[in-house]
Amino acid sequence: MRVTISKETILKIGTAIKNNNGKRTTEEFTCDGRQHCSQMRSKKEAYFFLQNCPNTKMDGDNDGEPCEKYRYPEGVRRD
Repeated sequence: MRVTISKETILKIGTAIKNNNGKRTTEEFTCDGRQHCSQMRSKKEAYFFLQNCPNTKMDGDNDGEPCEKYRYPEGVRRD
């Protein structure tokens, strides 16, 4: 199953801001050093990390869509 998320949906995640620790964050996600698709809990989280966090390794073809070939395990959100 492949999940596609529009750029409009990604924009709704919210603009990332810096918190007191200097980490980029939204109400839902915080840059915490994770870099790989297998460490993400959802496609939405992967988009946040790709767009806001340093040193991610989730967009091998550099098209702006993270984790295109990654299959999330059963029970993991795909939104």
